[in-house]
Amino acid sequence: MLQRERCHSKVLSSLSNVTLIVIWPISVLCGSPGYINLLDALNSYALVKELKEALRLPAAASFKHVSPAGAAVGLELDETEKHVYGVDDLKEPLTLLAAAYARARGQYDLNSENSELNTCS
Repeated sequence: MLQRERCHSKVLSSLSNVTLIVIWPISVLCGSPGYINLLDALNSYALVKELKEALRLPAAASFKHVSPAGAAVGLELDETEKHVYGVDDLKEPLTLLAAAYARARGQYDLNSENSELNTCS
């Protein structure tokens, strides 16, 4: 047992100077996201992709700390929904993807302050 521990510590000390290069399937355009943010984005993407494939509608999802915080598909918003989701002041009509985004984000905003959001049209 003592020999294994010595061997293990030698391996760890020899790896201390190794730099790992991770190639992600995404590009960060601005800033430096944390690990949880990346997990939220990837989980959100998976849910949005599944919703879009199953329902053949634009979809959006909001995740916070690796848990779904809101998900929606692109259906038109009525005037009450536009007011609730805070998009009633927009002059241009919402696309179905924008409506899905407003719903997914709005579900989360009603319960908290921040989230990672992913959309797919």
